[in-house]
Amino acid sequence: MAQEHVSGVQRQERARPAQAAATGDSLASPVFFWWLALLGTAILIYGPTAIWLEQRWRTDQFYQHGYLVAPASAYLAWKAWPEAMALAAKGSRWGTPLILLGLLLQTANAITGIMTIGAVSFMMVATGLLLAWKGTAVFQHLGFPLFFFLFAIPFATAGSEASGMIMTPMMELAAASAAGVCQTLGLDAKLSGTIVRLPGYTMQIVAPCSGMSSLVSLMPLGALLGHLSGARPWRIAVLILAAFPIAYVANVTRLTLTALLGVSFGAKVASGFLHEASGIFTFALGAVAMYCIPRGSSK
Repeated sequence: MAQEHVSGVQRQERARPAQAAATGDSLASPVFFWWLALLGTAILIYGPTAIWLEQRWRTDQFYQHGYLVAPASAYLAWKAWPEAMALAAKGSRWGTPLILLGLLLQTANAITGIMTIGAVSFMMVATGLLLAWKGTAVFQHLGFPLFFFLFAIPFATAGSEASGMIMTPMMELAAASAAGVCQTLGLDAKLSGTIVRLPGYTMQIVAPCSGMSSLVSLMPLGALLGHLSGARPWRIAVLILAAFPIAYVANVTRLTLTALLGVSFGAKVASGFLHEASGIFTFALGAVAMYCIPRGSSK
Protein backbone atom coordinates (compact mmCIF):
# COMPACT_ATOMS: atom_id res chain seq x y z
CA MET A 1 0.00 0.00 0.00
CA ALA A 2 2.82 2.42 0.88
CA GLN A 3 4.52 1.69 -2.45
CA GLU A 4 1.25 2.39 -4.34
CA HIS A 5 0.88 5.71 -2.49
CA VAL A 6 4.44 6.72 -3.40
CA SER A 7 3.79 5.84 -7.05
CA GLY A 8 0.64 7.99 -7.07
CA VAL A 9 2.54 10.96 -5.64
CA GLN A 10 5.26 10.53 -8.26
CA ARG A 11 2.67 10.52 -11.06
CA GLN A 12 1.15 13.76 -9.72
CA GLU A 13 4.57 15.40 -9.55
CA ARG A 14 5.28 14.39 -13.16
CA ALA A 15 1.88 15.74 -14.27
CA ARG A 16 2.43 19.21 -12.80
CA PRO A 17 5.15 20.32 -15.26
CA ALA A 18 2.99 19.09 -18.12
CA GLN A 19 0.00 21.08 -16.84
CA ALA A 20 2.16 24.17 -16.40
CA ALA A 21 3.52 23.77 -19.90
CA ALA A 22 -0.01 23.43 -21.28
CA THR A 23 -1.06 26.63 -19.48
CA GLY A 24 1.97 28.44 -20.79
CA ASP A 25 1.25 27.23 -24.30
CA SER A 26 -2.32 28.56 -24.10
CA LEU A 27 -1.09 31.98 -22.98
CA ALA A 28 1.49 31.99 -25.74
CA SER A 29 -0.88 30.69 -28.41
CA PRO A 30 -1.45 32.75 -31.56
CA VAL A 31 -5.14 33.12 -30.69
CA PHE A 32 -4.27 34.82 -27.39
CA PHE A 33 -2.01 37.32 -29.11
CA TRP A 34 -4.65 37.96 -31.80
CA TRP A 35 -7.19 38.82 -29.10
CA LEU A 36 -4.65 40.98 -27.29
CA ALA A 37 -3.80 42.84 -30.49
CA LEU A 38 -7.51 43.30 -31.27
CA LEU A 39 -8.16 44.73 -27.81
CA GLY A 40 -5.22 47.13 -28.09
CA THR A 41 -6.34 48.29 -31.52
CA ALA A 42 -9.90 48.84 -30.30
CA ILE A 43 -8.66 50.94 -27.36
CA LEU A 44 -6.42 52.98 -29.66
CA ILE A 45 -9.14 53.65 -32.24
CA TYR A 46 -12.22 53.96 -30.04
CA GLY A 47 -10.75 55.20 -26.75
CA PRO A 48 -11.63 58.86 -27.53
CA THR A 49 -15.17 57.77 -28.44
CA ALA A 50 -15.58 55.98 -25.10
CA ILE A 51 -14.37 59.08 -23.24
CA TRP A 52 -16.80 61.26 -25.20
CA LEU A 53 -19.71 58.92 -24.42
CA GLU A 54 -19.00 59.06 -20.69
CA GLN A 55 -18.81 62.86 -20.79
CA ARG A 56 -22.13 63.10 -22.62
CA TRP A 57 -23.81 60.71 -20.20
CA ARG A 58 -22.59 62.89 -17.35
CA THR A 59 -23.51 66.30 -18.78
CA ASP A 60 -26.38 65.79 -21.27
CA GLN A 61 -29.76 65.70 -19.57
CA PHE A 62 -31.19 63.73 -22.48
CA TYR A 63 -28.73 60.84 -22.20
CA GLN A 64 -27.99 60.32 -18.53
CA HIS A 65 -29.70 56.95 -18.94
CA GLY A 66 -26.53 55.88 -20.77
CA TYR A 67 -25.08 54.98 -17.37
CA LEU A 68 -27.83 52.37 -17.11
CA VAL A 69 -28.05 51.24 -20.74
CA ALA A 70 -24.33 50.47 -21.14
CA PRO A 71 -24.06 48.15 -18.07
CA ALA A 72 -27.39 46.53 -18.98
CA SER A 73 -26.09 45.83 -22.48
CA ALA A 74 -22.90 44.31 -21.08
CA TYR A 75 -24.87 42.17 -18.62
CA LEU A 76 -27.20 40.86 -21.33
CA ALA A 77 -24.18 39.94 -23.47
CA TRP A 78 -22.52 38.19 -20.52
CA LYS A 79 -25.69 36.17 -19.81
CA ALA A 80 -26.07 35.10 -23.44
CA TRP A 81 -22.36 34.41 -24.04
CA PRO A 82 -22.09 30.77 -22.76
CA GLU A 83 -25.08 29.57 -24.78
CA ALA A 84 -23.90 31.46 -27.86
CA MET A 85 -20.38 30.05 -27.68
CA ALA A 86 -21.74 26.50 -27.31
CA LEU A 87 -23.26 26.69 -30.78
CA ALA A 88 -21.49 24.96 -33.63
CA ALA A 89 -21.32 27.92 -35.96
CA LYS A 90 -19.07 29.27 -38.67
CA GLY A 91 -18.28 32.77 -39.77
CA SER A 92 -20.49 34.76 -42.12
CA ARG A 93 -19.30 36.61 -45.21
CA TRP A 94 -21.44 39.58 -44.16
CA GLY A 95 -19.01 40.38 -41.38
CA THR A 96 -16.26 41.81 -43.58
CA PRO A 97 -18.39 44.47 -45.36
CA LEU A 98 -19.72 45.64 -41.98
CA ILE A 99 -16.20 45.94 -40.58
CA LEU A 100 -15.04 47.91 -43.62
CA LEU A 101 -18.07 50.21 -43.50
CA GLY A 102 -17.56 50.75 -39.77
CA LEU A 103 -13.91 51.68 -40.28
CA LEU A 104 -14.98 54.04 -43.08
CA LEU A 105 -17.35 55.75 -40.65
CA GLN A 106 -14.55 56.03 -38.12
CA THR A 107 -12.46 57.75 -40.77
CA ALA A 108 -15.35 60.19 -41.32
CA ASN A 109 -15.45 60.75 -37.56
CA ALA A 110 -11.74 61.58 -37.53
CA ILE A 111 -12.21 64.08 -40.37
CA THR A 112 -15.42 65.77 -39.21
CA GLY A 113 -15.07 65.43 -35.44
CA ILE A 114 -18.68 64.19 -35.17
CA MET A 115 -18.28 61.73 -32.32
CA THR A 116 -21.72 60.18 -32.80
CA ILE A 117 -20.41 58.72 -36.06
CA GLY A 118 -17.55 57.13 -34.10
CA ALA A 119 -19.97 55.50 -31.67
CA VAL A 120 -22.02 54.07 -34.53
CA SER A 121 -18.79 52.92 -36.17
CA PHE A 122 -17.84 51.00 -33.04
CA MET A 123 -21.18 49.16 -33.03
CA MET A 124 -20.84 48.27 -36.72
CA VAL A 125 -17.29 46.98 -36.33
CA ALA A 126 -18.27 44.94 -33.25
CA THR A 127 -21.22 43.45 -35.13
CA GLY A 128 -19.05 42.71 -38.15
CA LEU A 129 -16.39 41.00 -36.05
CA LEU A 130 -19.03 38.83 -34.38
CA LEU A 131 -20.51 37.82 -37.72
CA ALA A 132 -17.13 37.12 -39.30
CA TRP A 133 -16.08 35.06 -36.27
CA LYS A 134 -19.20 33.05 -35.39
CA GLY A 135 -21.85 33.80 -38.00
CA THR A 136 -25.55 34.54 -37.83
CA ALA A 137 -26.45 31.73 -35.40
CA VAL A 138 -24.37 33.29 -32.65
CA PHE A 139 -25.45 36.78 -33.66
CA GLN A 140 -29.06 35.81 -32.90
CA HIS A 141 -28.02 35.37 -29.27
CA LEU A 142 -25.78 38.42 -28.94
CA GLY A 143 -27.47 40.75 -31.42
CA PHE A 144 -29.87 42.31 -28.91
CA PRO A 145 -27.17 43.44 -26.44
CA LEU A 146 -25.35 45.10 -29.34
CA PHE A 147 -28.56 46.70 -30.58
CA PHE A 148 -29.54 47.81 -27.07
CA PHE A 149 -26.32 49.79 -26.69
CA LEU A 150 -27.48 52.05 -29.53
CA PHE A 151 -29.89 53.69 -27.07
CA ALA A 152 -26.87 54.99 -25.13
CA ILE A 153 -25.46 56.82 -28.16
CA PRO A 154 -26.42 60.53 -28.13
CA PHE A 155 -28.16 61.38 -31.39
CA ALA A 156 -29.82 64.59 -30.16
CA THR A 157 -28.86 67.41 -27.82
CA ALA A 158 -30.31 70.77 -26.91
CA GLY A 159 -27.15 72.58 -27.99
CA SER A 160 -26.93 71.14 -31.50
CA GLU A 161 -28.27 73.06 -34.50
CA ALA A 162 -29.20 69.81 -36.24
CA SER A 163 -31.03 68.60 -33.14
CA GLY A 164 -32.79 71.96 -32.93
CA MET A 165 -34.44 71.17 -36.26
CA ILE A 166 -36.09 68.24 -34.50
CA MET A 167 -36.74 69.73 -31.07
CA THR A 168 -38.14 73.07 -32.22
CA PRO A 169 -41.16 71.37 -33.86
CA MET A 170 -41.44 69.17 -30.76
CA MET A 171 -41.51 72.25 -28.51
CA GLU A 172 -44.08 73.94 -30.73
CA LEU A 173 -46.27 70.82 -30.73
CA ALA A 174 -45.99 70.49 -26.95
CA ALA A 175 -46.89 74.16 -26.45
CA ALA A 176 -49.86 73.95 -28.83
CA SER A 177 -51.12 70.76 -27.18
CA ALA A 178 -50.77 72.13 -23.66
CA ALA A 179 -52.55 75.34 -24.68
CA GLY A 180 -55.34 73.31 -26.25
CA VAL A 181 -55.82 71.22 -23.10
CA CYS A 182 -55.83 74.35 -20.93
CA GLN A 183 -58.39 75.93 -23.25
CA THR A 184 -60.55 72.81 -22.93
CA LEU A 185 -60.31 73.10 -19.14
CA GLY A 186 -61.72 76.62 -19.32
CA LEU A 187 -58.52 78.65 -19.12
CA ASP A 188 -57.93 81.53 -21.50
CA ALA A 189 -54.71 80.21 -23.08
CA LYS A 190 -53.02 82.25 -25.81
CA LEU A 191 -50.29 80.61 -27.87
CA SER A 192 -47.34 82.41 -29.41
CA GLY A 193 -44.75 80.03 -30.84
CA THR A 194 -43.50 78.10 -27.84
CA ILE A 195 -44.99 80.51 -25.29
CA VAL A 196 -48.34 79.87 -23.61
CA ARG A 197 -49.90 82.89 -21.90
CA LEU A 198 -52.44 82.16 -19.20
CA PRO A 199 -54.22 84.41 -16.70
CA GLY A 200 -51.50 85.45 -14.25
CA TYR A 201 -48.91 83.02 -15.60
CA THR A 202 -46.77 82.69 -18.73
CA MET A 203 -45.19 79.37 -19.61
CA GLN A 204 -42.37 79.06 -22.13
CA ILE A 205 -41.62 75.64 -23.57
CA VAL A 206 -37.85 75.15 -23.84
CA ALA A 207 -35.76 72.16 -24.94
CA PRO A 208 -36.01 70.20 -21.66
CA CYS A 209 -39.81 70.50 -21.92
CA SER A 210 -39.94 69.25 -25.51
CA GLY A 211 -40.50 65.65 -24.46
CA MET A 212 -37.21 64.47 -25.96
CA SER A 213 -35.83 63.36 -22.60
CA SER A 214 -38.85 61.12 -21.95
CA LEU A 215 -38.73 59.77 -25.49
CA VAL A 216 -35.08 58.70 -25.46
CA SER A 217 -35.55 57.14 -22.01
CA LEU A 218 -38.74 55.23 -22.81
CA MET A 219 -37.43 53.73 -26.05
CA PRO A 220 -34.76 51.54 -24.35
CA LEU A 221 -37.26 50.66 -21.63
CA GLY A 222 -39.68 49.35 -24.23
CA ALA A 223 -36.96 47.37 -25.99
CA LEU A 224 -35.78 45.85 -22.71
CA LEU A 225 -39.30 44.90 -21.59
CA GLY A 226 -39.91 43.21 -24.91
CA HIS A 227 -36.62 41.30 -24.82
CA LEU A 228 -37.04 40.11 -21.23
CA SER A 229 -40.56 38.87 -21.97
CA GLY A 230 -39.31 36.89 -24.96
CA ALA A 231 -41.25 38.97 -27.47
CA ARG A 232 -40.65 38.58 -31.16
CA PRO A 233 -38.54 41.25 -32.91
CA TRP A 234 -41.57 42.92 -34.49
CA ARG A 235 -43.23 43.24 -31.09
CA ILE A 236 -40.08 44.81 -29.69
CA ALA A 237 -40.15 47.27 -32.59
CA VAL A 238 -43.77 48.11 -31.75
CA LEU A 239 -42.82 48.76 -28.12
CA ILE A 240 -40.02 51.08 -29.22
CA LEU A 241 -42.35 52.99 -31.54
CA ALA A 242 -44.96 53.18 -28.77
CA ALA A 243 -42.54 55.41 -26.86
CA PHE A 244 -43.40 58.28 -29.24
CA PRO A 245 -47.12 58.68 -28.41
CA ILE A 246 -46.55 57.73 -24.77
CA ALA A 247 -43.81 60.33 -24.32
CA TYR A 248 -45.99 62.92 -26.06
CA VAL A 249 -49.03 62.31 -23.85
CA ALA A 250 -46.95 62.17 -20.67
CA ASN A 251 -45.16 65.41 -21.55
CA VAL A 252 -48.39 67.28 -22.38
CA THR A 253 -49.83 66.05 -19.07
CA ARG A 254 -46.77 67.42 -17.29
CA LEU A 255 -47.03 70.80 -19.03
CA THR A 256 -50.76 71.06 -18.30
CA LEU A 257 -50.17 70.37 -14.60
CA THR A 258 -47.41 72.98 -14.58
CA ALA A 259 -49.76 75.49 -16.17
CA LEU A 260 -52.48 74.75 -13.59
CA LEU A 261 -49.96 75.19 -10.78
CA GLY A 262 -48.83 78.51 -12.24
CA VAL A 263 -52.36 79.85 -12.57
CA SER A 264 -53.41 78.64 -9.11
CA PHE A 265 -50.29 79.29 -7.02
CA GLY A 266 -48.01 81.52 -9.09
CA ALA A 267 -44.83 81.18 -11.11
CA LYS A 268 -42.63 80.50 -8.07
CA VAL A 269 -44.48 77.29 -7.24
CA ALA A 270 -44.84 76.20 -10.87
CA SER A 271 -41.12 76.61 -11.60
CA GLY A 272 -39.81 75.39 -8.26
CA PHE A 273 -39.36 71.93 -6.78
CA LEU A 274 -42.62 70.62 -8.20
CA HIS A 275 -41.48 71.53 -11.71
CA GLU A 276 -38.24 69.57 -11.25
CA ALA A 277 -40.11 66.62 -9.74
CA SER A 278 -42.56 66.63 -12.63
CA GLY A 279 -39.80 65.23 -14.86
CA ILE A 280 -39.70 62.11 -12.70
CA PHE A 281 -43.48 61.99 -12.80
CA THR A 282 -43.44 62.16 -16.60
CA PHE A 283 -41.05 59.23 -16.91
CA ALA A 284 -42.93 57.19 -14.28
CA LEU A 285 -46.21 57.80 -16.09
CA GLY A 286 -44.66 56.75 -19.39
CA ALA A 287 -43.02 53.70 -17.85
CA VAL A 288 -46.33 52.48 -16.41
CA ALA A 289 -48.01 52.95 -19.78
CA MET A 290 -45.17 51.12 -21.51
CA TYR A 291 -45.41 48.23 -19.06
CA CYS A 292 -49.14 47.87 -19.70
CA ILE A 293 -48.68 47.29 -23.43
CA PRO A 294 -49.14 43.58 -24.30
CA ARG A 295 -45.75 42.16 -25.23
CA GLY A 296 -46.60 38.60 -26.23
CA SER A 297 -43.93 35.88 -26.30
CA SER A 298 -41.84 34.03 -28.82
CA LYS A 299 -42.70 30.76 -27.13
